[in-house]
Amino acid sequence: MSSGTNKGVGSLLAGCVACFLVVGLVFTGFYENGTPDTVLAKQIHHEAQSMQS
Repeated sequence: MSSGTNKGVGSLLAGCVACFLVVGLVFTGFYENGTPDTVLAKQIHHEAQSMQS
């Protein structure tokens, strides 16, 4: 494989990791009420809704 292909795979993996981190923050915020993660998750969820509308 060429270095260009490796770079593409690396960026793809980085994107997946970022998605998992956001999803993890949202789920921990929903299930662990009263933690700072809850505030962050609600903020991310609110921003996502405001972007869609």
